[in-house]
Amino acid sequence: MLLQYHGQLEMQEAIRNAFMHNFQTMMGAHVETVNPLLILHVHRNSIVQDAISQVKTKERKKERIRIYFVFSVG
Repeated sequence: MLLQYHGQLEMQEAIRNAFMHNFQTMMGAHVETVNPLLILHVHRNSIVQDAISQVKTKERKKERIRIYFVFSVG
């Protein structure tokens, strides 16, 4: 339970930092925008393999995950 709470706090901090970073970008600072989500693009027939291969290459692994299915609608 303590680890779950710690994870939630880290997630909130990451979202807050991404918001501040993006706000600074809008105000004219020359920095790249940050997405607080970990975006994965997977095929329905190889969900696990696609997800694992993409997570291995990502530096940030504790964000909320958004998954997009390639060649799928809805």
